[in-house]
Amino acid sequence: MIGKATALLLLAAASAQAQSQFCIPCTLGQDLVEPPVISAVNGVLDTTLRIEMKPHSVPVWTQSGSQWSCCQRSLSLRTYGFPAPDGGYQWDFPGPTLKLRKPTAPGGQGDRLRIKLVNALPVNSAVAHECNACTGCDGANPPKCCDALDAFPNCFHGSNDTNLHLHGSHVSPQAPQDYVLLELRPQGSSSAGSGTHGRGLVATGEYQYSVDPLRWTQPEGTHWYHPHKHGAVALQVANGMAGALLIEGPFDDWLRGFYQARGFTLKEKLLVVQQVSDHLNFFQGGSAPTPLVNGQANPKVRMYPGEIQRWRFLGATMQGSAQLELDFNGPQGTPTTARQIAMDGIQFAPKNYERQPLLPLSLEFRLSPGNRADFLVQAPQTPGTYAVTYDVFGQAESSEQSERLRSLLEFLAPGSAKPEIVTIEVAPCSSESLSSEPCDPMPYPTPGQWPAVPSYLQDITQVAGTRTLRFELKDPTNGHDVSPPFQPSKFYINLQAGELRQYNPACVDVTARLGTAEEWTIVNTTDADPFHVFHIHTNSFQVIQNGTAPLDPPWVWRDSITLPANGNSSDQPKVVKMRTRFEEFTGEYVLHCHFLGHEDRGMMLGVQTVCPAPTPTPSLYFGKPNPTGPECVAGNYIPAAPQCPVITNQ
Repeated sequence: MIGKATALLLLAAASAQAQSQFCIPCTLGQDLVEPPVISAVNGVLDTTLRIEMKPHSVPVWTQSGSQWSCCQRSLSLRTYGFPAPDGGYQWDFPGPTLKLRKPTAPGGQGDRLRIKLVNALPVNSAVAHECNACTGCDGANPPKCCDALDAFPNCFHGSNDTNLHLHGSHVSPQAPQDYVLLELRPQGSSSAGSGTHGRGLVATGEYQYSVDPLRWTQPEGTHWYHPHKHGAVALQVANGMAGALLIEGPFDDWLRGFYQARGFTLKEKLLVVQQVSDHLNFFQGGSAPTPLVNGQANPKVRMYPGEIQRWRFLGATMQGSAQLELDFNGPQGTPTTARQIAMDGIQFAPKNYERQPLLPLSLEFRLSPGNRADFLVQAPQTPGTYAVTYDVFGQAESSEQSERLRSLLEFLAPGSAKPEIVTIEVAPCSSESLSSEPCDPMPYPTPGQWPAVPSYLQDITQVAGTRTLRFELKDPTNGHDVSPPFQPSKFYINLQAGELRQYNPACVDVTARLGTAEEWTIVNTTDADPFHVFHIHTNSFQVIQNGTAPLDPPWVWRDSITLPANGNSSDQPKVVKMRTRFEEFTGEYVLHCHFLGHEDRGMMLGVQTVCPAPTPTPSLYFGKPNPTGPECVAGNYIPAAPQCPVITNQ
């Protein structure tokens, strides 16, 4: 049978075609197509990512009165190209999947990663490094940045400058590894002067990233890569510049072996969730964003009755309209089942696999921008067509945009129904497409069979210090809180009361000692739930509280988390408390809101891990990256970054 949402999509597409000869109906419900995979060869993954403006056909929903229609529109997008078999380049979104292996035991070495990043985008205009990238200000429903008081570098700017972040990687943040302080300008640009990141490197045309062999402490799992040039991150990710970074290891070997020992092959599906646009205002021109999976609208996954597959969801998104609540068995309670096995690329401990702390019995899971989540999904026993549906939780960027988004969701799935994001087609065992597959139902592993987590994922029980980070929206003219996010306002992450602290490329805000652990309290003072997503590079963290009460151990590991509102409340404030270890790597990196427009506009802080005391002098030092041993040793010290001052109302 055809689901309600799919039927409405097809009707809307036909309606759109009748309304305009220029409308190509949206392509919906096709078989899931996964991005090409580039794997390591002889321990090294060596490839090129070339960035150009390329046309792509993208489903776009637009509103006329109370009706919505979907047309395939050709959009010019900043796109990753990668080597094709014919010697040229293949261009698409998402980008290619990069697949690596970590070592199988402590002390070993995993794969190396080498990426030549080539920037072949148009040369920026003379004013590219001013606050000039807020477009659509003269039309209906202009983005809020048109009235903002943003100041360089905490504004949209430099749209064609770029770099690369390996999101979820535990590698050195220093050049030329997971180095986000790079500003790579287009071919033909001048490299004179400093870049947006102040002390960071400026390069022109191309840059060779080279990551040391992965260590045992690198969490294996579903990670990703995307640009991270401050001021241009949101637009480039909205253009589709993202791809999966899959790191495999002993946990993957165990999971596949569990099914092989029982006569089954565990199939895997990568589902990269994106919203794609050629401009930052997804609501411009009466449109509203919908999620795509691997660049497809509501793709179809084929399964046999009782089959279990591993699904890797990747939230390669960047704003509030992508706060998705995925429902595996839909509001009608269809018999699809699911169990979560990893969060943000980090495997669950046996106890968390048993109790499923993030996936309630209703099988509704919240996926925010930056999050990844792995599930074992079991098809119903009865052949037929079933839907994984979605809703949008939290608030969109303004009340008017929220109303438009809700109007589209109601149009796609009226009443208690929900729009479909993935369709499951369960075919009879006699189906030709499944003739080579077994037809017996596959079992879930029991909690007793589930493997223990490795030592580097054991709970953090001792901390050396505490900090509080306050994600705040304030009027910079008087320092007063602004909620909801009306203008004039700016985005801040404050470490003390009364601050107005935004990203400062000349210094760092947080300094931690290598080999220590800390507990942080992260507060969202904005009266909007949820309105920010906390993310930090290099070291993952354990969430020990999310809301008003502590959580029971073992705690789930993450690298991105949605912040609850009401952190200012005197009556049981809702906060996130997390613990993290600063291990193995020194250098400078960042923490920020993963609503990437907030990050571009200043909601980001510089962080550094420095060598333990004593170092050669009382000053702070990094150690230069060492692929096989410790960094902080005699003869290997380099000066660390200066500390930012407290910034009060100005």
